[in-house]
Amino acid sequence: MANGLMRLADLRQLLLDMERDFGISDMPEQETRLLYAVAIQTREKSEVSLAELQEHPLTADISRSTFFRALKHLAQRGYIEKTGVEKRAGYKITK
Repeated sequence: MANGLMRLADLRQLLLDMERDFGISDMPEQETRLLYAVAIQTREKSEVSLAELQEHPLTADISRSTFFRALKHLAQRGYIEKTGVEKRAGYKITK
């Protein structure tokens, strides 16, 4: 168990270092999780739907108001871009 915990701690430190290098270490946790969800979902397709983002395991427990606030902040900061119209909107990574 101790060895596994040490490996997990090393991975967490690596993630923090990478977030710092990428410039997102000061981002609120919900925004970071949402950004990761967009990145994961758009690996194999150009954009992700709002419903797919809301149902993703990284974002499913984020309250609706926090989710939409985080989405807005990520778009304002240029990390993601909205595609399409309101009811059929999608999102993609821009940075």
